[in-house]
Amino acid sequence: MSTESAPTPRIATIDAAIAGKPAGRIPSRISSPIVLGLLGVADAMAIACTGIAAFFQAPAPKPVDSSTFLLALTLVTIVGVQSLRLGRAYRPKVLGLPRNRILNLAAGWSATAGVTALLFFAAGHASHAVWQWLFLWGIGALILLLANQAALMLSVRYWRSTGRLTKRVAVIGSGSIAQRLLQQFDASGPSDMTVVGVFDDLADSRIRRCAGYAILGGVDQLVDRIRAKGVDSVVVAMPLAEYGRLLECLGKLQSLSVDVRICADEIGVRLGACGTSRFAGVTLLNAREKPFTGWRWAVKQAEDRVLASLILTAISPLLLVLALAVRLDSPGPILFRQKRYGLNNELIEVLKFRTMHDRDSDPNCEVQTQRNDPRITRVGNVLRRTSLDELPQLINVVLGSMSLVGPRPHAISSKAGGVLFDDAVRFYHARHRVKPGITGWAQVNGWRGETANIEQIKHRIEHDVYYIEHWSLWFDLWIILRTIVGGFTGRNAY
Repeated sequence: MSTESAPTPRIATIDAAIAGKPAGRIPSRISSPIVLGLLGVADAMAIACTGIAAFFQAPAPKPVDSSTFLLALTLVTIVGVQSLRLGRAYRPKVLGLPRNRILNLAAGWSATAGVTALLFFAAGHASHAVWQWLFLWGIGALILLLANQAALMLSVRYWRSTGRLTKRVAVIGSGSIAQRLLQQFDASGPSDMTVVGVFDDLADSRIRRCAGYAILGGVDQLVDRIRAKGVDSVVVAMPLAEYGRLLECLGKLQSLSVDVRICADEIGVRLGACGTSRFAGVTLLNAREKPFTGWRWAVKQAEDRVLASLILTAISPLLLVLALAVRLDSPGPILFRQKRYGLNNELIEVLKFRTMHDRDSDPNCEVQTQRNDPRITRVGNVLRRTSLDELPQLINVVLGSMSLVGPRPHAISSKAGGVLFDDAVRFYHARHRVKPGITGWAQVNGWRGETANIEQIKHRIEHDVYYIEHWSLWFDLWIILRTIVGGFTGRNAY
């Protein structure tokens, strides 16, 4: 147990949270998913209403007939909201990032408006009345969408000042497990969670703190505070071997309206987000899920095979031109074949256009490429900076060893700051639970190219794991779109 006396920035007590408020009037916590869901409804109404207003504002004759108008209104509203969702405008974290919300909103709606205009043009609706309608619709919707964001920002500011966005967490236990748990909470940085205190029936009365947090009594005192509506969630942090004491705590909490979580010994500090399963009447923790199963697997397979085949067909003239450029620039093979780690950490052969002089080829990536690297050819320099050297990997996708989108495959001897990747980052191989991709979430966020230090590869792996845990078809399409418009290039691309 800790005997620390200095308070930490994240310590809070229920008494401070309800100071000056009459009993029974503790503000209820606002649910972020509900707020963001209502924001989505408001955005849909903004898009639909401005579309209707702009249509009837247009002079006679109307831009399009009624059936085309209703179809366009419905599709644009749905696609617009989905574009904003795809751009992460409705994720809980954006409540604290006003600048990101506005940028995501502007990008999502601009993409929707641009695609809408192109579709009308392709369908032969290119009259002045149509352009006037679409222009007024686009500007009007953007104004209302920004107004929704302004209203949300003002609301969030008020909710934060009253503590209605803060989850109040109590911890049961003051031993080594609780100490590590609280230290992990502190290490995670600012969040919408506040530890209100520690409760332990067996705590020494002379010890008043645990990892810097106040020990406020035993489980009975915690029950009183829960009934005063001052606690949203309880984490039981004690050894599972003490099952008698553990069951006693759970028994006292079972009739209370509060979330109860169990930190499963030391593994609870290291285990990621997980659910539970029931096998033969036994409750088991889902420590790791297979990323793609059922329909998710089918959708991912269809996306890879169909899109890769279409893209290969469409860019085949470009591939021929690039192949000729590689051949004429320097002697050697057109394609460079390299062993890299793929699904289940198995080696696969990845195809690329050759960018180095043949005599300097480095199949195991023993030496990382650097700026002005003399091993790189003139054509290779252009191919690397634009990532066009990766295009032959579409063949890997069609053959099934790679995906269009996924963690980038790393060469066998890749290093960060002189340290092998799998030695530099804990759980590095977790990224190999899915097929590697031609592009990925890390790459479109600028984490590509040389890894001069361990922090750079850590950021890559964090993005890769985030992608695996949050995969969706829309997420893949968003990454592909960002890749097309230049998101695959970066300051370290050489």
